[in-house]
Amino acid sequence: MGAKLLVVFLVAAVVVGGVGYYLYQNYQEESTGSDYSLLDEDKIAPGLICKSVTELDGDKSTSKATVTSVIGGNVTYMVNQNSTDDDYEYKELSDFAPSSFDITFDYTDPSAVPSGVSVTPSGNTYTINGKLTTYMGAEYKYESLKIVYDGANVTSVNGKYS
Repeated sequence: MGAKLLVVFLVAAVVVGGVGYYLYQNYQEESTGSDYSLLDEDKIAPGLICKSVTELDGDKSTSKATVTSVIGGNVTYMVNQNSTDDDYEYKELSDFAPSSFDITFDYTDPSAVPSGVSVTPSGNTYTINGKLTTYMGAEYKYESLKIVYDGANVTSVNGKYS
């Protein structure tokens, strides 16, 4: 376990340094007071933040890495990344079956509905509302999502899901 952590920490230091070097080389004229010398190996310290924003064809990705500790040359950091995609994605009706990738829980079983989400059944129609955050930080938001499920197949989906 220790060797794996050491590798992760070393890769983190290289990544942070590489990102800093790239930003310095490509955007030094556009800099608004950023001090890229902070990414020198001997200056990486807790609290150091490396931000990156990428926009391409309607997609936007924002990443923020914050150094949490430096011990014996090993760097640990926390990464917070958010991405948006303005394009619509084609979905199959089966993508909205109970416990599918897009729904993540069995909406036909009241005991399986997670906290923060409500399901209102009416015959074969299940109306889902609320927000669910998974253990990995993925966020699912359901707004009056009406799914018609006959016990074997999804036959209709209306509402909002993100």
